[in-house]
Formats: sequence, structure tokens, C-alpha cells
Amino acid sequence: MSILKLLSATKEGNTAEVIDALGDGADTDAYDPTRHNFRPLHWSSERGHLEITRALIVSGANVNVKDARGRTPLHQAAFVGHEDVAELLITNGAMVDEADQLRFTVLMAAAQEGHANLVQIFISEGAVVNQQDSDGNTAVYLACSNGHIIIVQNLVSHGADVNVCNKRGWHCLHTASVHGHPEVVDYILGLCSDINCVTNAGHTPHVLAAKRGHESVVTILNTYNANIKVKDNTELDAIDDASQNSVDSLVNNENSTQNFLNVNSIRDSINNCIKVSLPLIA
Repeated sequence: MSILKLLSATKEGNTAEVIDALGDGADTDAYDPTRHNFRPLHWSSERGHLEITRALIVSGANVNVKDARGRTPLHQAAFVGHEDVAELLITNGAMVDEADQLRFTVLMAAAQEGHANLVQIFISEGAVVNQQDSDGNTAVYLACSNGHIIIVQNLVSHGADVNVCNKRGWHCLHTASVHGHPEVVDYILGLCSDINCVTNAGHTPHVLAAKRGHESVVTILNTYNANIKVKDNTELDAIDDASQNSVDSLVNNENSTQNFLNVNSIRDSINNCIKVSLPLIA
């Protein structure tokens, strides 16, 4: 019963109950079958219970213990953004490059969720910035997907490569374009080796942005002279799939683009702004 008491108190953040359970001999590494075989340290790390985390470590809890998915307590702290817990875990031996079963690291978790301070902590602790998960995604790719420009810039300043492709042939410019993050797109364009790079399906960043109706991204790509006639694997380009109803809201605002290209060019370049379903990052 002491382990049930420990798990319950850890989840609830009841430090006194945790200490009592530990005093009764509760196993610090016993797992919780109701949630991915979480250990008490996973729970305390995810919920940000610093003193409970400390008590568990002092009592011998394994800081690198893995749940059923291969995630460590540091993974859980990284996903939620608990800096103090993460620093405590690292101080006590938590490994920053430990990956789960999908090769997902704590740096990827922090970058994906937008925890800039944690990203810096992990980089300072030697995290590999260009590590790829089982889908081929890197930390900077995940940050681009979610529009976390400060994190993107920080990762790049520490050697992150924005031109690394994942298994679908997507890199940072593709994902920032399809998710509609103009600030990230503008930044990546200064680093991207090929603005017309295509995915395995033959899609360019321009087509991906246009399909989703991201006017600001399409406009930025146009200023960099994106090629709107690149055909995908079905031999269609952005114009071939055009739906007039889906582009009216984009072509009506001529003033925003008249300084660098004419209205007909804008209409052509976004004629594929049909809201279609494309694969996204989970």
C-alpha cells in the first residue's frame, strides 16, 4: 500500500505524504500502470513538484528511469516547461541526450512546446542540436512548425541546420510555410539553400502555404521570387489546382503587394489556396 500512497501523494503534490510513504519503505521506482508505467519521478517532474522531486532523488530514485514509451522524468519536465525541476534532475545526473523509443529528445520537447529557457539550458548542457527523431525531425524543425522564432534563432546560433530534411522530404521552410508562420519563414529564407525545394510528394513551400491560404507567407515567398510553376508528383502546380473562391480574400488586398509585383502575379501565385488536409506534426 505504501507505493499507492507514494504515487497518489506525488501526483497531488503532497510533500508530507510522500515523505511518510518513503519512510514506510515505498519503492521509488515502482511504476504506475495507469499512465505509461510512470514512476513517481515522472509524476513529480511533469507536475512541477520540486521538493517532492528532491525527496525522491535523495531516497534513491533513478533520474534516468524510463516509462513505457522510453521517456525519462526530464522529458516530462521539458514538455511542460518546469525549469527548476529540469535543473535539479540534470544536477543529479539526468542525461540531456537520452531519447525515447521514437528517438525524441528533451531538446526536441522543449523546442516543440516553446520553452526557450529550457532550450538554452539543454544546449548549455551539451544537447546535440541536430539530432533527428524516428521521423527525421530535428529540434529546429519542430520549433519552426510551431512558430517559436526565438527558439529557432537560438538553435541556429548554436549550429542547427535548417536544411536538414525529414523522412517525407520536408525541412524547416516547408513546415513553417504550411503552418503559416511568416516571421519564421522570413528568417529561414535567409538561411535556406533552395527556396523551391520540394518534398517527397513534390510540394514546394509556396504551394504548401498557398494550399492553406497563408497570405502573408505567400507574399514573403513571392518577394524571394519563389517559382510558382514547379509541378508536384501529380504534375500539378499551384495554378492548375486553382479555386477562385478560396483566393478572393488574398488577391483583394492589392496595396500590400504592389511595391514588388503586379496583381496578376499575386493572383497566379496564390491560385492554389484551397484549404486541403495535409499531414501535420503531432
